Amino acid sequence: MKKIAIFLPNWVGDAVMATPTLRSLRANLGADVELIGIGKPVVTGILESTPWINSYWPYRARSRGPLPGRRGIVRRLRESQIDVALLFPNSLSTAAMAWLGGVRRRIGYARDGRSLLLTDRLNAPRAGRKWLPVPAIDYYLKLTEPLGFQSSNRKMELALSANDLAIYQQLMNDIGLSLDKSTVVINNGGAFGGGKLWPQDHVFQLAKKLVEQNDIQILLHCGPDERESANSIASRLNHPAVKSMGTAPSLPMGLSKAVLGRADVVISTDSGPRHIALAFDRPVISLFGPTDVAWTTTYNEPETALSEPTACAPCWKRSCPLGHHACMVNLTVEKVYAATLKKLVQNQSRTAVKPLPQVA
Repeated sequence: MKKIAIFLPNWVGDAVMATPTLRSLRANLGADVELIGIGKPVVTGILESTPWINSYWPYRARSRGPLPGRRGIVRRLRESQIDVALLFPNSLSTAAMAWLGGVRRRIGYARDGRSLLLTDRLNAPRAGRKWLPVPAIDYYLKLTEPLGFQSSNRKMELALSANDLAIYQQLMNDIGLSLDKSTVVINNGGAFGGGKLWPQDHVFQLAKKLVEQNDIQILLHCGPDERESANSIASRLNHPAVKSMGTAPSLPMGLSKAVLGRADVVISTDSGPRHIALAFDRPVISLFGPTDVAWTTTYNEPETALSEPTACAPCWKRSCPLGHHACMVNLTVEKVYAATLKKLVQNQSRTAVKPLPQVA
């Protein structure tokens, strides 16, 4: 066994929850085995500073620009003569790519009608037709069992490059925030959809209360699609200690990692930034509505998961099918504010001399 192709998860948060498995693969297989990470550009970008994968093959479902599509990955698999494919996604398409690519051994969960394309089939727990909740970290670690080893280390882990830290420092200088002052990062975005989002006015009221009643500064985190929302809140508040990273000319993944990895407290929806911050052992307050924490339990710095029970949650819908969005609307500013103060007090000793996150 010389080459293993790893089909990476499709979402940033899932990719972060896969890091214990990637670390275990490298530790158990040794330096002589080549590990190749295959996935969306945003996923390969989040992992590229970590030390476990030798090379990355970013792709899109359909070829676009310089990136190959699925057919391009199939051709590359055939040319590279891969020994094993490890499939993190449950999708039929990843199993088909591995099979068409001539990979001799294909390991994955027997789901989504792809069982016949796998050589090593794992069974996900279920009750009748219903899949039972399993934390993704544990779900992924089980994929290594057909290779003959297990790991009990469930700690997520990411790394920053020197360039990540440099562009973070430049951002803070450009927007007028201090590198030495306690910083609360608020993330109210995510690729999943609007169903996970906290109401924008709640974010505004929380930021206002935090900055007016405490000696801290606030940085509003956002991705390229969330610039307008973050910039609007900062502009409306018009406070020198509240800024949006959406004013930066570009928003590379490395900048997001550094912003979240250097925060004193992160307040986030159940989205990729939540997992990134936890992977750097930052104190995190996670806001849950339509999703269930049981599927995304983490084992790093203890996080505070907040939710407001409603009869219809968790529904796992990208937008509220009933139109009221009660699971997020009813999660009050006061509840999140109190949790934030508690985190700040708990971490006064560690934030007084804040360690740099790991630099690759």
